[in-house]
Amino acid sequence: MTARSPASTAVPGSFRRRAGQRETPEAGIKHDETGIRVHTWGMSDERQPRTSWTFLTHHARVLVMISHNAEVRLRELAMMCGLTERAVQAIVTDLESAGYVVRSKHGRRNHYRVVRGTFFRHPAEAHHEIAGFLDLFADLPPGADPHRDPRSGHVGQYAEQHPEPQDGEPR
Repeated sequence: MTARSPASTAVPGSFRRRAGQRETPEAGIKHDETGIRVHTWGMSDERQPRTSWTFLTHHARVLVMISHNAEVRLRELAMMCGLTERAVQAIVTDLESAGYVVRSKHGRRNHYRVVRGTFFRHPAEAHHEIAGFLDLFADLPPGADPHRDPRSGHVGQYAEQHPEPQDGEPR
């Protein structure tokens, strides 16, 4: 049995050079000081958050927005929360079936009533009513986040690039 040289040892997913072929540079692959290939996918010198998470779930955010405006449309909720209409519709259905929201028709529009006396679902908070949570966010503006682009949902420089029009200015 012959020993394999390091140059001919294949690393799973790596490019194996055949006689007469040149190795092309690949993204995520570097060579260390000894010339051994090192995969660097997902590795960086900077520590960045693993995910972009928030303290409020989508369900909580939708519930807060409904508590601000009982006649809000699903499309408006979706824009305010940065979700799709279909996702908001599923969340409102969840909230309704769990007893947090009561939906009624007023003409062609839906009217929502938040049942403030209901309790949180998780056993750790089950002894607290949602009324305190809703009161905590009562001063939250009912509109969309001024730093979020309403078309793409990206957070960033949107507010600086698209300032609100002054009185009398066209939109």
